[in-house]
Amino acid sequence: SRVAERPKQQKKPTIPKFEPIRGAVVQERTAVVRNLLMRLQQAERLNDIEMATSTIEKIRSLPGQPAADIDDQLARRLGAFNYKRLFELHNPQWVGKVKVKPGDSAIRIARENGSTFASLLKLNSLTDANHIKVGQTLNVLVNPRFILVVRKRSRIADLALNGKFFKRYDLLGEVKAPSGVDRLGPKTRQFFAEKGIVFSPEGRRELEMLLPSNSQVSVSEM
Repeated sequence: SRVAERPKQQKKPTIPKFEPIRGAVVQERTAVVRNLLMRLQQAERLNDIEMATSTIEKIRSLPGQPAADIDDQLARRLGAFNYKRLFELHNPQWVGKVKVKPGDSAIRIARENGSTFASLLKLNSLTDANHIKVGQTLNVLVNPRFILVVRKRSRIADLALNGKFFKRYDLLGEVKAPSGVDRLGPKTRQFFAEKGIVFSPEGRRELEMLLPSNSQVSVSEM
């Protein structure tokens, strides 16, 4: 793949508005959790998406899971932040820059970088990729390693990107697929239908856009 040097981030997206985190009040928690939750509140007030993201990751990684009762709320916040970091900030840990060369097409560029055509369109705010021009610079997901973990009992699916939690999705109804690990086929929607894995229309569209063929899908009884 032809990934050029990645420039520093330019844009600063607005942090999504969330309801206050429910559960035990901040003052009743351990000092470490209390300080991190206060830091998260500050990051959201300051609209600092990187600070908010790193703070949630620290809370969720604490030994003994002292914030387990609010973990789902934290995971959903983190997923919303990560989605904005990818598609609005073009975070350089995931996104590279490719210059269009003679003979290139958007589909070819996405494929060479192990990404999807749909994610390339969204990263570049394109509705029609037929008119990309030689010399034009495009954003592209660079060799993303997605793993989708489907949790049957919890009726949620967690998407990881390059070894770290990326976003959580709700499942609709019971999952028919047995526990085990599989690889996504070329037709994402058909794959999920055959496995009896049902997402909301919005969640399904996001996953179809993000997941390249051969991405790992793990089904757990949890």
